[in-house]
Amino acid sequence: MKNKLSNITLILTIAPLILIVLFLGFYNKKDYKLVDIDGNRQELGDISLISHKREGIYNTIEVEFTKDGVNSKKHVKEVPVGIPATKYSKENRDILSNQVENNKQVYKDDKSIGTVSVGMDYTNGSYKSRLIATIKDKNLKTNRVKTYEIPIETNLDSRINYSYTDISTKHNGDVYLILGSNTEEDYRNDRPTSRKSCIKVYKLNLENESSQIISNKVINEGSDVSGINTYISLLNKDIAYMIKNNYDNTSEDGKVVKSELIKYHIKEDYFETVEMPFYSANPDFADYKYDIEGDEVSFISYLYDKDSKELNIDVLGMNLVDNKASNKDHYTIEMKDKNFDYRLYDEILVNNKRYMIIRATKETVEGSYYNTEEKNYIYVLDEKNNKVLYGGEIKGGDIVNLNLVKKEDL
Repeated sequence: MKNKLSNITLILTIAPLILIVLFLGFYNKKDYKLVDIDGNRQELGDISLISHKREGIYNTIEVEFTKDGVNSKKHVKEVPVGIPATKYSKENRDILSNQVENNKQVYKDDKSIGTVSVGMDYTNGSYKSRLIATIKDKNLKTNRVKTYEIPIETNLDSRINYSYTDISTKHNGDVYLILGSNTEEDYRNDRPTSRKSCIKVYKLNLENESSQIISNKVINEGSDVSGINTYISLLNKDIAYMIKNNYDNTSEDGKVVKSELIKYHIKEDYFETVEMPFYSANPDFADYKYDIEGDEVSFISYLYDKDSKELNIDVLGMNLVDNKASNKDHYTIEMKDKNFDYRLYDEILVNNKRYMIIRATKETVEGSYYNTEEKNYIYVLDEKNNKVLYGGEIKGGDIVNLNLVKKEDL
């Protein structure tokens, strides 16, 4: 009789737990879909759309959208938001963060791989601040990670606007930081009336956590007619690239009238300045993307017209070897709903096809609360004739950290 009661008690205890597990499993299951809008889905080729979503603190779901369908995996290694979920980023997620851009803030040689992120330290008081380089260095033999904090600039005035863009690399076993910066003060009509700009190259000593300036190029010594574009900088092979924008000092909006490409040759330690082969690489705002394929760089800007429901995308291409224009493309994509705002979220160019993730958002007000509705689209465009080869909408639950990934990088 006691055994029977024990069995009944055990069943009554376990049964609710089983029901809860089944319910949670059903509740958390998302019906992810890629809904065709235009063209042939096979145009996706070997490109995947990878999304990561955390379900609770112990489970990250990875959803892969391809030309052949949708696959989801549970309990995968999570990568920081904003970083594509590639094999490389999963293996090195212990040093990556959402402040790091893979192509220009990661260094590597046969001994270690590391990341450099630059940020302000406002703890000094008395309007003084410092610029700090935080380095995470991973030993490739032991996989041990060490973190270093190295002061780059000290005694900065925290009341002055300081903007910068940075590139890191490794040369002859030493970590290098190439920093382009603008110091701006005395604003008039939202434009600085005094700007000092320069590019400095630092050698970072990890042993004693110190820095040394080995090269310095002055861009502007106090006028407002030029400055470093802090939204665009890139690294290709052994050359770091930054853009100098020259502004129209007579206009109220400070329009960019000319752009120059400044190259820093890391091995030879010298600067080179060339005029860019088009009107401007990009004005000083963040609605842009850029990518490198071989020796070709593409600068991409976009603007959504709510009246026509069209997303207009302009691509300016430049060859980094001969400094000549390589292409000038314009794409027009008709979007479904003009009540949404559309922006280019991710982009990649592979075999003359330009793959784009378009994110749509719409804010609604319910009482005193703001709600944001979000949609995600994938488009494949033919670079040769600027035609849309495929368009699709990604559906199913919350889509976060969505990126385009080549099959070879999975």
